[in-house]
Amino acid sequence: MEIWAKSLETKTNQVVTLRKHVEDLINAINRFPIEKLNNFSPKEGLILKKLLRWASFFHDLGKVSPEFQKRMGNTNFKVENSPQHFPRIRHNILSLFFIDKDKVREICENDETIYTTFLSAIAFHHWKVDEKEYLLHINKDLLEVSDLLLKDKNGEKIADILRAHFDNFEIEGSKASEYIKFDEHLACQLRNRGSLSSVGVVGPYTLYFLPERISIKTRAKINLNFWVFLAGFLQRADHFVSLVEKDNRIALEEVEIPLQDSDLERKLKDKFGEKFWQKDATKLKSRNLVLVAPTGIGKTEFALLWAEGNKVFYTLPIRTATNQIFERACEYYNKKMGNDEDPFISGNVGLLHSDADLYLLEKSSSFTLDEDGETFKILDLARHFSLPVNICTGDQIFPAALKYPQYEKTYATLAYSKLIIDEVQAYDPVACGIIVKMIEDVVSLGCKFLLITATLPEFVVSFLKGRGIIKEDDIINLYKPDNQLGFQLKVHFRHKLELKKLDIENDIDRITNIAAEGKRVLVVLNTVEKAEKIFESLNQRIANSRHITCDLIHSRFTLNQRREIEKDIQEKFKNPKPSEEKTGRILVATQVIEASLDIDADYLFTEIAPIDSLIQRMGRVMRRVDILTNKIKNTGKDFKYEDFYENSQANVYIYYEEKVEQNTRSRHREPWIKESGAGRVYKQELLRETLKALNRSGGSNLELKEDKKQKLVGEVYGNLEKSSYIEDYYNTISTLLSGYVSENKDEAHRIFREIYSLSLIDEKYIDEIAQKISQKLENQENITWLWFKKEIIAQYVINESMWRCKEYDLMPLWNPLYEKLKDLNPLSQSYSLVKERIKKFCEGIWVLKGGPKVEDIII
Repeated sequence: MEIWAKSLETKTNQVVTLRKHVEDLINAINRFPIEKLNNFSPKEGLILKKLLRWASFFHDLGKVSPEFQKRMGNTNFKVENSPQHFPRIRHNILSLFFIDKDKVREICENDETIYTTFLSAIAFHHWKVDEKEYLLHINKDLLEVSDLLLKDKNGEKIADILRAHFDNFEIEGSKASEYIKFDEHLACQLRNRGSLSSVGVVGPYTLYFLPERISIKTRAKINLNFWVFLAGFLQRADHFVSLVEKDNRIALEEVEIPLQDSDLERKLKDKFGEKFWQKDATKLKSRNLVLVAPTGIGKTEFALLWAEGNKVFYTLPIRTATNQIFERACEYYNKKMGNDEDPFISGNVGLLHSDADLYLLEKSSSFTLDEDGETFKILDLARHFSLPVNICTGDQIFPAALKYPQYEKTYATLAYSKLIIDEVQAYDPVACGIIVKMIEDVVSLGCKFLLITATLPEFVVSFLKGRGIIKEDDIINLYKPDNQLGFQLKVHFRHKLELKKLDIENDIDRITNIAAEGKRVLVVLNTVEKAEKIFESLNQRIANSRHITCDLIHSRFTLNQRREIEKDIQEKFKNPKPSEEKTGRILVATQVIEASLDIDADYLFTEIAPIDSLIQRMGRVMRRVDILTNKIKNTGKDFKYEDFYENSQANVYIYYEEKVEQNTRSRHREPWIKESGAGRVYKQELLRETLKALNRSGGSNLELKEDKKQKLVGEVYGNLEKSSYIEDYYNTISTLLSGYVSENKDEAHRIFREIYSLSLIDEKYIDEIAQKISQKLENQENITWLWFKKEIIAQYVINESMWRCKEYDLMPLWNPLYEKLKDLNPLSQSYSLVKERIKKFCEGIWVLKGGPKVEDIII
């Protein structure tokens, strides 16, 4: 009698039996590079691989459930004289009833810790919220199943079916069927209201559960690191094999793709010359490192060279920057094999962020979606960590530090990988705390990490050094002349500052006058509202000028709008600026400019912001200067400030206003630093300390050398040790150290991103959206998630801070859309079939009902 593991709904239109699924899983396990686990001895590695093979065999035995087989459509399956109703419980829990525990103890070498970990990993290789009920023994179906299996020898009958299904199946030279046995003792224990913990099964997050949930004695039996490897590799193999069995585009052999050592070094030598500074990364491959270096110096190449030869995860905070690094990585690691292969789609580099599918759809010249038009093969491989190079936004990796269910898959993979964390200063304090705690976790498992940044706050370094993760000589600071790489930055200074104590709105003429001289001017504001207001004022001033362009970029544009704007800006402000360019250009932007676009401007006009943000903004000015050689890119000429700016003129203007805040509970009156965020974008103490530090350094006419920038960062954050900003960071770490875990993956992502924003659509677009969907339905065309993202989300949705919208009337997108679709296309059979799918696509998207339009929302 066949036991099905997968239903007839697979894309290959074939039944996947339980036996076939186990075979596939063991083949996948055999391909995992267990030998690369740094913290495991060869003997421990062999034990782990053996346990993983046996776990693969046992983990889905519960799919023999008559109820499960009925759901799969296996009409030929039946248990002799069994009752028609078989309760529905998780198959992973039911698997425990058919494991010969005595033989498992032998597999686990009679080590009680390994035995407990082994059974627990099997029991919870899937984890749903209601599975807590199994641990706490409050699940009625589990009681009913235990009683049913004990009656009329039903448990023995089902065990016989399993043994017959696995006849002549061998693992480690042993007959697997001999390891199947109905566990009468377990069934009796559970029927008599015993718990899973009483028979050696511990929940995956027991070490973090409240003490009353499980006895201290049982909790002490778990080896957390061993749990991570056993559960993590089992989860990863199970997920990947399920993908392979579902989709015949993907071969099992693609679990890991080897890279050739030294190949990247050769490419960089061809690109930068024989003495490129990044080559010393090859000598530091065995170390955890912090690299502090200016923007535009080639930190990415240093990082990739440090990581080459290993699986690598390269993380950045912003999707645009992630896309740029992805393209560079494709140049280094992918090659076009034939006319039918696209270097962005068929290769060694994966891209992971929320809009990766839309990016690849636009970027690739040839691509293959799955049969439902949903995803690229390369995306599936990336999501399963099956490629050697993974470029991703931080939210794809770091929330695992919150130990949400199945976080082990991420941790186990990182254990034999190298983790690159770029632009750490762009994360808020809570996210930053999560990141450094994850560094500690994965380093303990064997991962190597490289943290690279232009402005590294001291509080991050303090934690890493205080926990023994790095030493002082692991910090490579290129601002210092005595750094470990043995070279010094040649540029003296590119930026001269002037502090302006007034609203930037009152200095519009200065901006337009400079642009009229054929200069590129970058204007950065802290809120969208301020940016739009300044943009409008500038356009009024240059309305009659044909020689000045003015552009605007911020986070409130739709994805399609943002893509077109970025493409246009990259061309107008391309790096380096051509020497013959005469057109004046103005770019008005918000913080989105800080770590995304590679642009080159002559001047910066900016609202006051924290020191590290200001430095990032400055990094877009005089980017044409190679700070390693102090030469102008593409010309070979030495850079001299006076060649570009007359009379020692500043090229960075920082605007601020102050007012004294009355505080009746204190003798002191703290100045309130006015800026358009009104305290919602940046904390006041950050702005105060930044202003104080700049004034102490000279304020106006301050020649800001590269090493001085890093000193200012240290000074500002050093004075914030007792501030609420730093408290958020330390409180996050303290909470994680005390054992906090997230209830689920969504919660972990919300905490990491601090998502207080809403996805909004203007009500005026509802008719247009409904017409698009109705037309697809009338043409009998499939509505896929990718189509919905491309045609609806990317074109109509903007993201807005929740506090800006709280006074307005919002309704879920599905509500008006459903009514419009009923009018345009009465509920046909085809629509009924996809109604729930469209409703799901609409989840989390809101319509601004009446009142102001989306573009008119103001503080």
